[in-house]
Amino acid sequence: KKGRTWDESYTQAWHIIAEKNPLPAVCGRVCPHPCEDNCNRTKKDGAVAINNVERFLGDYGIEKDLKPKKLTEDTRPEKIAVVGAGPAGLSAAYHLALRGYPVTVYEAFKKGGGMLRYGIPAYRLPRDVLDKEIQRIADLGVEFKYETIIGRDIPYDKLSDECKAVFVGIGAHKGRELGVEGEDAENVYTGVRFLNMVNSGNPVEVGDKVIVIGGGDTAVDAARISKRLGAKEVTILYRRTREEMPAIEEEIDETLEEGIKVEYLVAPAEVIRDGNRATGLKCIRMELGEPDESGRRRPVPIEDSDFVVEATMIIPAIS
Repeated sequence: KKGRTWDESYTQAWHIIAEKNPLPAVCGRVCPHPCEDNCNRTKKDGAVAINNVERFLGDYGIEKDLKPKKLTEDTRPEKIAVVGAGPAGLSAAYHLALRGYPVTVYEAFKKGGGMLRYGIPAYRLPRDVLDKEIQRIADLGVEFKYETIIGRDIPYDKLSDECKAVFVGIGAHKGRELGVEGEDAENVYTGVRFLNMVNSGNPVEVGDKVIVIGGGDTAVDAARISKRLGAKEVTILYRRTREEMPAIEEEIDETLEEGIKVEYLVAPAEVIRDGNRATGLKCIRMELGEPDESGRRRPVPIEDSDFVVEATMIIPAIS
């Protein structure tokens, strides 16, 4: 706009985003931006690059130490408790603090972020970016109590008695099992557990041959991390085709560029074991049938198409 500097424009744009979004630099890195696929601007020249715009403005806000505008300078008398410092808890605390509520966030882990920290690799979401956006929320007056489990360290009844409201956003940190024989082997980790261990700094020995099962972002992240941990062969098995894969398109491209193999139309049937350790995975080939409740074509097993893939670690990342 005439008469306004670029910095003034960037600052104004950041404040517009911050009215709704407490974590623009985070979202600008991890959002799958499906809006861009359906942007009607593509009919002219190309989709509005809203994800990159958000990332740029989020980083600008961090660089300039911008602070969101409170809706009131008054402090309300009602105390609010937020259980969980993941995206939901952070968002709730942020918007409550902007409205003058005193908020305390209780988090079981050592640091905040939830799946942002313990489920997304640092190469996709640098921890200093996450830390600075969480600190901005703390600067609003939000108190964080880490390594505190409600129901163990503090009774839930105590919170509900002392606070006007309790927001529970404890996340979904338990992975879904395959439901096949042998999956309780010691070297079979769900994608969520695997990513949590790696992102928590715990040593994980993946061996030479890793099989990842699934087609979402967790599967892709687990595969790429396995490669970085030294696995020579990493294979993703997905029961549909690439067209149905829910992972971010760019992430799939980068996975293939890193030499990770993706086998489509393949489903697990049984974990092959030697004692308590998995040594391979019996699989069955699939074909696509009619659409299921998700709207995607349902995978149908092909009779007598079984085969076995060797593995030193198996990572189911199916939900």
